[in-house]
Amino acid sequence: MSQVSADHPDATDSPYSWFRLGVCLILSTIGGVGLWSSVVVLPSIELEFGLDRGGASFPYTATMIGFALGGVLMGRLVDRFGIAIPVIMAATMICAGYVLSSFAPNFWTFLACQAVLIGMLGSSATFGPMVADVSHWFLKRRGLAIAIVASGNYLAGAIWPPILQVRLPDGYDPVLLRKALGLALALDSGALRMVLEPSHHPTREVEHAQLKAELHRLRAAVQVLAGDRLPNAVRTKDEAHFVLGFPPNSRPGAAEIKARYRQLATIHHPDSDTGDTARMALLNQAMSFMRAYDKN
Repeated sequence: MSQVSADHPDATDSPYSWFRLGVCLILSTIGGVGLWSSVVVLPSIELEFGLDRGGASFPYTATMIGFALGGVLMGRLVDRFGIAIPVIMAATMICAGYVLSSFAPNFWTFLACQAVLIGMLGSSATFGPMVADVSHWFLKRRGLAIAIVASGNYLAGAIWPPILQVRLPDGYDPVLLRKALGLALALDSGALRMVLEPSHHPTREVEHAQLKAELHRLRAAVQVLAGDRLPNAVRTKDEAHFVLGFPPNSRPGAAEIKARYRQLATIHHPDSDTGDTARMALLNQAMSFMRAYDKN
């Protein structure tokens, strides 16, 4: 691509220009993953670091700030070295950011990986610099070309979240999948035979009513087992232990507290079937109190 110059009059609006536009659109769409991934994993960030929804959304804010600052830096690099080096650096930084963030021991390390590596040094090179590069290769249809390459950022928002959300339902581990595959192969080879009989299961409406009643009983059981709520915010260590379900005078370690928080957050998180916003808020308060207590 570097052997063709946009300064040549025959180069603008040429087939090569449209080819270059297509490549830039693809790169912009791929690089845009850094802007949307933290939104998809928002519930996981809450559970992993013991944050409320506002705190868990902060990585997205930091990523956008890094993205804005990185656009200026990457623009300077493009002016000096061309588009290839910033794009290669962006690909390296995005990969490094995701790998390092998966090993982040705390929230601030995760935030730094997301804001600096993924946002500022990664995804920023796949938006502004791409628009600037494409603008040199079009004259008559420059506006259309810029609009197309700029849409790559938004195509990323439409493509990447569903891809990142694709996962097997809970309980489908590799052992179960191997057993299912073995059963399917046995049926296919004739070693096993299956006889299908008329179904005697209840109708869908009956099943729905039964599930609704079961969910109601489950919620009632969770409320009873959870005990009484604190009338006020968590103010002492004993109150924090009470909210987290530890007995009086117990001395749980940091790992045990974090594990208990994850268990209870899975039950009381507002997104779950048995969710309770008030209890989730108390859990977050208790976790924040214990972090501050351990630092002191």
